[in-house]
Amino acid sequence: MQFPIADAHCDFLYGAMEYGYDINTLRRDQVIHLPYMKQGNVKLQLFACWYDSKLKTPPLQQGLTMVDCFNRMLKNNPTFVPFTKDFDPSGDKIAAVLTIEGGEICEGSLAMLRIFKQLGVKTMTMTWNDNNELAPAPPWPGGRRGSPSWAGRCSGR
Repeated sequence: MQFPIADAHCDFLYGAMEYGYDINTLRRDQVIHLPYMKQGNVKLQLFACWYDSKLKTPPLQQGLTMVDCFNRMLKNNPTFVPFTKDFDPSGDKIAAVLTIEGGEICEGSLAMLRIFKQLGVKTMTMTWNDNNELAPAPPWPGGRRGSPSWAGRCSGR
């Protein structure tokens, strides 16, 4: 008996946006591939949208482009269905969940947060590694990330 697998994170949408990844065509540096997902009995997959500060495109544009990649992937691959409370993992479908990793994509706008929800985003981490307009990042050992003043408040200093 093969147990159903839930994968709570993948960066496939970034690869689709930047490198033209296709979920059906495995490329050397691609980490997710639909035939392998089926073979591994993946039944729930969370797809993350995230901001790459090394790119010249603004965070919001990157986020919206990844949402578009997600929607086109669902349209072109009937194996993927949006996750609902009625999803049955015993079938041949894979439930797909759209997520955001880090609030940078919203560019400080709560309106953008609401719009992303309307576009189908189900979960969001407010921060990833760095501070953004919506929230400070958690402190890291040695002060590598996050806000030192925020870290001081959290530690009681």
